[in-house]
Amino acid sequence: MNVAVRIRSRQLSDALRAYIDRRAHSSLGRFADRLHHVSVAISDIDSGTGTRHYSCRVEAEVRPSGGPLVADVADSDLFRAIDRAMDQVGRALWERVRPSPHRDRSLTRLGRVAAVAGQGG
Repeated sequence: MNVAVRIRSRQLSDALRAYIDRRAHSSLGRFADRLHHVSVAISDIDSGTGTRHYSCRVEAEVRPSGGPLVADVADSDLFRAIDRAMDQVGRALWERVRPSPHRDRSLTRLGRVAAVAGQGG
């Protein structure tokens, strides 16, 4: 899984890059074989009230041609914004790749009908 980190309006420190890499691997690592690319963009938001806010945008490109998953989170705490965005993409990815219980039941029922039909019963 390739993770690209881009920070606008802020100097990228090694500690912040390591934190983002750890969060990406903990939230998305189990789906690494299904992800082509993960992009993380951090930017400062001028709230106009004097308090600093940060935006974290995480885009995960699902293969093959599953389309991108995107989470955009703003928070006054940079690390909380990163955590929430990674969690949102991780949950969306889980929803996309997990087996549907309805699909499994219908396939099982079809398998039983085919087996009964094959037995002449």
